[in-house]
Amino acid sequence: MAKALRKEPSSKLIVYLEFSKTGYLKVVSLNAATDTDQVTLERALHRILKPIHLSWIRRLFKR
Repeated sequence: MAKALRKEPSSKLIVYLEFSKTGYLKVVSLNAATDTDQVTLERALHRILKPIHLSWIRRLFKR
């Protein structure tokens, strides 16, 4: 018989970006349950905020 897998409680990784009325990024808040999750969030945020990626992100939010 197969062993029953224990399901770990899921932790949520949260990135909260706050922008000014003129569209400038003011605050970046990261929320993670563990240090490993925190490092993961920091790496992901660093990748997303690279200048080459920012151009296509801006296009997503254009009206």
